[in-house]
Amino acid sequence: MCFKKKKMKNKSVFRYFLTGNKIRIVAYCLLMIGFCFTLQVTTGHAENAKLPDEPRQEGPLEKRATGSGGSWLPIPIFITEPAFGYGLGLALGYIHPAKDNTEAEGVPPLLTLESNSPDRSGQKPPPTITGVAGGYTQNGTWAASVGHSASWRKDTIRYMAGLAYADVNSKFYILDKPFGFNLKGLALYQDLKFRLGSSRFFLGGKLLLLETESQFNTTVGEDTEIALGDIDSNNIGVAAAAIFDGRDNVFTPNRGQFLQLDVWRYDEGLGGDYNYWNGKFKVLSFHQLHPRLVLGLRLEASGVDGLAPFYAYPWVSMRGIPALRYQGKSAGMIEAEVRWNIADRWAILGFTGKGAVGGDDPSFRTQDNIFAAGAGARYFIMRDLGLWLGVDVAQGPEDLYSYITVGQAW
Repeated sequence: MCFKKKKMKNKSVFRYFLTGNKIRIVAYCLLMIGFCFTLQVTTGHAENAKLPDEPRQEGPLEKRATGSGGSWLPIPIFITEPAFGYGLGLALGYIHPAKDNTEAEGVPPLLTLESNSPDRSGQKPPPTITGVAGGYTQNGTWAASVGHSASWRKDTIRYMAGLAYADVNSKFYILDKPFGFNLKGLALYQDLKFRLGSSRFFLGGKLLLLETESQFNTTVGEDTEIALGDIDSNNIGVAAAAIFDGRDNVFTPNRGQFLQLDVWRYDEGLGGDYNYWNGKFKVLSFHQLHPRLVLGLRLEASGVDGLAPFYAYPWVSMRGIPALRYQGKSAGMIEAEVRWNIADRWAILGFTGKGAVGGDDPSFRTQDNIFAAGAGARYFIMRDLGLWLGVDVAQGPEDLYSYITVGQAW
């Protein structure tokens, strides 16, 4: 089977599947490459993350510049996603000089289930950061990105933007059979949110543009590779977003809740090749059961509706399961994680979760119950940001995988 290189529009189901999944994978790869940068640009005040009455010791990355002159923050990127292979990268962020170190005017203390604690304080506005990032993996996948994040009017308006390019080598599954591909893609992302009064709620909108070209192949027998052709595609969508963020910090929370609802519309009227809806809902809840014991809970679900290409189908995303391995018209995940701070800067944790996919599309065939579990260790690398760095080992339905985790894995 061979396809000519042309614009992808109103073609067969199989070609929709090929084109769609390449867009999802480039988006996932760009997200991973920009993960450390995203952590930086969304941070709030993190002093609440320290353990009570513990000595103030600086970590290896804490001696960074402060004050009116701004500061540079280099962050190594460790890529451990099984779909792309192991890799390394670097993110470099410039933290702009703070114009006002006071709390956002009118914003109350963090609204969490534990917010009546007497030592709670208001959350400072996130810093303004400009950064670049890039990375390379063992299977030849590479990506580079640039981004900017800012908050205005005493943190009543938040903005984030990014531009990224990726060259991805990976595989996806049709009827449980793997198909390989090489993908080259350009992505533009915009995110603007407005605070509702003096609350912790934000409403806003998002824009995503993806322009990609890819080549596909499959392997017959042990080593016979057959080319399936190459396809170009555009995908453009806009979203309405609602967010509540009551975490004590966004890197590795000890207390608080986070809720997010995104409703996306991808449409040919915007200049893309597809017409469909995509909804995503996430709830995270963190509880400090003891000064050194933290329980984290996660509930996440997503789905598609309308004449959607197959790439819009969500997948189960958990440690121990490769990206795109289990897909359906809808997907959901529940997870629990317990972190025990055994020393001043060291912690161990255990986690478990279950995922499920739904829908009657014949292209996807998967097991009903998808479980994963594992354990890990953490080092408190940057106390002023509440940032932990560590290693996780997770067993999924098919194999055992290891991960380098920066901040909270969710």
